[in-house]
Amino acid sequence: MVRRRSGFTLIELLVVIAIIAVLIGLLLPAVQKVREAAARMSCQNNLKQIGLACHNYESSNGGLPPSRLTKNNQNPPFIPPGMGRANVLFFLLPYLEQENLKNRFTSSRDWSDPVNTGTGMLEVPIKSYVCPSAPGGSRTATVANPKYLTGFAPPYPDATNTGTFTGFVSDYTVLVQVKSSATSVIGQGLVPPYTTASPPGFGAMRQNTNTPINTITDGTSNTVIFGELAGRPQRYLTGKVPDGSATVADSIWCSADQPANITGSGTNGTGNGPCVINCRNETDVYSFHTGGASVAFADGSVRFMKDSTTPAILVPLVTMTGGEVADLN
Repeated sequence: MVRRRSGFTLIELLVVIAIIAVLIGLLLPAVQKVREAAARMSCQNNLKQIGLACHNYESSNGGLPPSRLTKNNQNPPFIPPGMGRANVLFFLLPYLEQENLKNRFTSSRDWSDPVNTGTGMLEVPIKSYVCPSAPGGSRTATVANPKYLTGFAPPYPDATNTGTFTGFVSDYTVLVQVKSSATSVIGQGLVPPYTTASPPGFGAMRQNTNTPINTITDGTSNTVIFGELAGRPQRYLTGKVPDGSATVADSIWCSADQPANITGSGTNGTGNGPCVINCRNETDVYSFHTGGASVAFADGSVRFMKDSTTPAILVPLVTMTGGEVADLN
């Protein structure tokens, strides 16, 4: 009696391997889509928390927080007495369960003053300020010789800090205005008074002052206050790092020079043009999500805007008193 050995032939083994390879090839894109969907949802939740923090600030202080505190040598409002320069993300810390971090800063001094930069606290990453889709995770930027104020009344004398310090970078920023020189944006089928001679392009969060909700005459559900501006300090154009190792200046999360202007660029991210979403991460709105980016409205809601969004849609949403009716669909 002859015993037969059980097992696979070489052909059968190759067929099984081929089937497994096909299944993996089908599964990987689905896994990637699920992962990106989860990252996008987490990012939108971050913006939701930031929007709610703005409303909690408004309840305590009678208005939405200032986009930043910064020197203004010509016209009021000036920096409030007893406060140093800083970004709005600094003022939102107590409303994002980060009051302990805020208390370790000396708010009467500039964010770039050695009394603050020397603590190392600028390097502490804040989860609510990081988009999980942005490459590099919690990123930092290094600043050399920053200026900080030594006086808090006009003309605001400066002093030079000869040191170098590093700070954590945020993927979210205030959309403060449509820049008056942005003819490529203002000219995209927008009606008066959108002209370069008399630009009314102010957003709902202004420098050095709180914004009462009732002054947003376009309505809180029609006014964008925050958006993604991800990937910094590395410079990105349409999802790619351009030639060289250029970085975006003033990227540290509490920098008084961080808020974004809507300027528009070409579809390749350079020059002037009608692209306002996902073309460059120096200005406008920029994310690493497929097909668009998320923005937070003054009513606390968050929406995903396609990267095909035109200035004729985004500009009316950024301004708070233009009287426009924007098509949110």
